[in-house]
Amino acid sequence: MDITQGSVLTTFGERLMKNLLKRIRGPIAVLFLTVSAAALSSSSASAALSSSSASAALSSSSASADSCATHLCVYDFPNFGGVSLVVVDGRNYSDLRWVEDAGDWNDRIISGRNNTDDTYCLYANANFEGPALRADPHTETKDLNNIGDGWSNRISSIKKC
Repeated sequence: MDITQGSVLTTFGERLMKNLLKRIRGPIAVLFLTVSAAALSSSSASAALSSSSASAALSSSSASADSCATHLCVYDFPNFGGVSLVVVDGRNYSDLRWVEDAGDWNDRIISGRNNTDDTYCLYANANFEGPALRADPHTETKDLNNIGDGWSNRISSIKKC
């Protein structure tokens, strides 16, 4: 489905707004959400969403199809959809509540691809604690909810195993 269709854009925009509201409070949140709503309703937002760098435009993560070809990429929708986060050069994330240049990724990951020669561990808790899910080299998972008791929206830290 083309992401520029109105219903998908609206659903994506609504989900983005709800996630932001949960994480940001006060006057800054209202200002940010107002600006974000205006940006999502503009025609330039549709163009940004349909471009190959849509993930970078929405998450500031510099994610693109090219960078995901050689890195670990995680997504906030099933089937590698939505916004993506690129784990570059084996970087460790001890707490996904704040990822530099990408914001809050805690309990947000639903699908992923590991296009590296390294194995990554994705932990249920911050600081690499709790149960862990292994992402073996050159593997992908379309929906983490289909693994074990379900891993969608449970990952709080990531590092090489």
